[in-house]
Amino acid sequence: MMKKLIFAACGAVALTACNKTALLEEARPVPTKAATVTAATVTVRDGKLCFADEAAIEKTLSMLLGKDEQALAAWYDSLGFVSQEMAREAALEEFRSMSSLDEYPAFKAKYQGRFLFNDNLEEEDYQPYVAASRFAYEMILNADGDVIVGGQTVNYNYDSFEQTMYYRVAQAAANEDVMTRITQETKTNQVFVKTSKKKCWAWAVRNGAEVYVQVTAQKKNLFGWNDYKAEYSFRCRQRIGYDKPYPELANPDISQTFFTIGLGQVITTGRISCNSKLKLCSAPLLQYKVTAGYEVWSSGTGEAAAQILAIEI
Repeated sequence: MMKKLIFAACGAVALTACNKTALLEEARPVPTKAATVTAATVTVRDGKLCFADEAAIEKTLSMLLGKDEQALAAWYDSLGFVSQEMAREAALEEFRSMSSLDEYPAFKAKYQGRFLFNDNLEEEDYQPYVAASRFAYEMILNADGDVIVGGQTVNYNYDSFEQTMYYRVAQAAANEDVMTRITQETKTNQVFVKTSKKKCWAWAVRNGAEVYVQVTAQKKNLFGWNDYKAEYSFRCRQRIGYDKPYPELANPDISQTFFTIGLGQVITTGRISCNSKLKLCSAPLLQYKVTAGYEVWSSGTGEAAAQILAIEI
């Protein structure tokens, strides 16, 4: 189960006027004002959560993203529901209990239609991935990727591993040769850091009025690259292309709950689960663009391998 962390501070995130919002995940309608964060009425039918509409899903997701692991577990238990994320965690435990890779073909065949796999065996990445195609939907989809919306069953799964952010962010880093120490920024809203035995991802996603940074880390062992709990560090950088830091935000219409730190300072998450969502800020005035810049590294990759996460969303 992912641990959801919210970092509260104020200051070094700039918001500027913008007509379009850049989303890394599938685009969805967003409200013009921040919605009240309360769970919609949720029931379970045939192992699937039931919602009146997508707006009800978004309200529930906003509520779930603010819960810690214990509160999340209690919420799922109260409904008797197993999410896609929970089902994948159970599959990972089975994967880790294998005694050799000779057992892998049978394991993959068992879960092939439910989770996604990296079929490029040269990358030594054998573990299953959630197939949810929208940000945080693994929290409300069942193991098969289904949810009931307006009385109809809808599936929100990707069809292949190559559609996931894990693949896309790593490929973008490899293709544009950004694996060197502090290079000129060529990518926004995503970063990938890799050493010989450890790697980590971070990418920014705007979900309605809220902006999150999703993180995950892997280490290499007997069964190739596997998820593990790590801590993530963020050092605030100067504004990209300028010699001044991000200005302090004074607009009273913008929610002052920012994942921000002073120029050159570092904030560290502590050891957290893979796929944790870190709340960057709330920006209810959606014509504003959130802009920020950080150097990012994990406890596994180390500061020497840090890469730049430039956020413009």
